[in-house]
Amino acid sequence: MDNFSIKEFAKKPVPIWISAPVIGLAILYGVFLVGDMVDVQDVVLTARNEMGWPARPGDVPTQRMTLAAEDGNAAAQVRLGMMYMHGRGGLSKDEPKAMQWFAQIAAAGDARAQQILGNAYAEGIGGLEKNNAQAVHFTKLAADQGMGRAQVDLAHWNVHGEMGMAADVAEGLRLYKLAADNGNVRAVVDLGVLYQTGRPVEPNLILAVDYYTKAIASRNHPLALMNLGQMYERGQGVPENKTEALRLYKLAAARGNTDATEALRRLAPQEPPATR
Repeated sequence: MDNFSIKEFAKKPVPIWISAPVIGLAILYGVFLVGDMVDVQDVVLTARNEMGWPARPGDVPTQRMTLAAEDGNAAAQVRLGMMYMHGRGGLSKDEPKAMQWFAQIAAAGDARAQQILGNAYAEGIGGLEKNNAQAVHFTKLAADQGMGRAQVDLAHWNVHGEMGMAADVAEGLRLYKLAADNGNVRAVVDLGVLYQTGRPVEPNLILAVDYYTKAIASRNHPLALMNLGQMYERGQGVPENKTEALRLYKLAAARGNTDATEALRRLAPQEPPATR
């Protein structure tokens, strides 16, 4: 197939219902699948459906995406697997078929597919039986390739001795820090929790504050907001400051953290009783 061309994209007639964000996604899909590119209309439909938008008359499975996957295009295989996994893109939900695609591309060394398979075996989802050995195997393959999610999962299992692994706190911390240094916010928050609670590592409140602050600056992470608020309320690693604690709790609650909502009910100034 011809390589994707932004100029050619601009010449294509695009239905009026397609918004600018979706066109942007279409371009990203185009860049992602360059070399085995599908028609721009197919790409836009795929982007719409993968976002979970309702089907419209004329929305069909992306046949060229399937052809590209069958032709060995790794990106198309992962996308097609995700479409089957969630029943998107006009395809019926079919988790076993999704896992077949992931297994095929994982065997070829694709880190994302390896991470997905590792998670599926760990949770016993996608039509796969829970299998600790397979979960660790595929997760380690992905982690060794720098896949942040896999590094975090493997770090957690090492630190807590889960998935049939012997506890290895030093290796867990190494993996957490590797993922954190590469921008994985979950790793940053998990490190904050470990150093705040001191389980199973030596507590270090200064490091905990530092990790939570980084997670807030990066993603305004709700758990980091909640836990840092808790530290300000208790004066742990920072001077006690109820005002700052309330500010952080409000931000965390606005992002859906229920513990922060409870903390606000407890700390927020009570309204004086109404007088008659």
